[in-house]
Amino acid sequence: MCYAVGMKKEIILNNIERRKTSIAQKSVVKLEMKVEEDDMKQIVLYNPNLPEIVIDRVILNMRKVEDAFNTMRFSKFNPLTTSVTSLDDALEGFSKLSIEYGEMPGWPLEYTKGYTDADGSFEENIKKRIVAGLDTEKFTGNRKSWYFCNIVFAIEYFKSFDVFYRLSSKTKRILAGKMALLYGTGPFEGMETVFPKQYEAAVSCIKKLRAMNLDENEYVLMKVLLVLSPSLDGASDSERALLTSHSESYAKILFSYVIARRGRHGPRMYQEMLSCINMINHRTKIYKYTWELLGGSENINALYWKKL
Repeated sequence: MCYAVGMKKEIILNNIERRKTSIAQKSVVKLEMKVEEDDMKQIVLYNPNLPEIVIDRVILNMRKVEDAFNTMRFSKFNPLTTSVTSLDDALEGFSKLSIEYGEMPGWPLEYTKGYTDADGSFEENIKKRIVAGLDTEKFTGNRKSWYFCNIVFAIEYFKSFDVFYRLSSKTKRILAGKMALLYGTGPFEGMETVFPKQYEAAVSCIKKLRAMNLDENEYVLMKVLLVLSPSLDGASDSERALLTSHSESYAKILFSYVIARRGRHGPRMYQEMLSCINMINHRTKIYKYTWELLGGSENINALYWKKL
């Protein structure tokens, strides 16, 4: 048709060749795009989240939470029974671990003049550093009521986990009661005279933990397992199942890490860690029953909060 209207034969042939070249080039581009798409698919297929990567990410996140927790403990934030007026007040809202309170001035605190770490044992030095009681007059300035503060800090720590917001108010209060016992029954001055058995148990637990030579990763995982322990009296079956599911996940991560770090001693050390957690939970129950027998409130936090 083009030839019929007078177009030269050379031009017609040239146009045909150009079309062929254009079609060939488009085919090459499509082929290259398909190859790139196939390569991208291969990247997705051959780079899954390996168990080792998941474990590393979980441990890294737990260490970040622990760092935030320790930063809060050493900060200016100094909750007292007069400032945290009720347990409900402490349990409300989101975790305060992300708040920047600033460093507490004058820390670390010093011993009484003339006393040094070398003058006493590890346990004796703990008793020297921690002031017993809840009287606000003792904790002015940069002194903290650690028995009370640690409970508030522990609640803020647990509030950083999504499982916290899936528990009922009743179970949250029970869990806070457990934390009150965990953080309120450490060795203190005079305890060996008044409560010799409890003192020996507390010291024995500290010595056992120190003998394990835990690194930071093992410590943070053991701490999570202790907090998420499903053995909570009064929790519903569904909540126990929820806590059990989370505990089992962290237990598997701890097992994998301990085996990788400790080699052939890993299985034995892992069992010792679980045994230590069970021992602490058992001691906590004994303290709870003791308080109840002595006429303490069913909710142990009544010892620390005047308004419930």
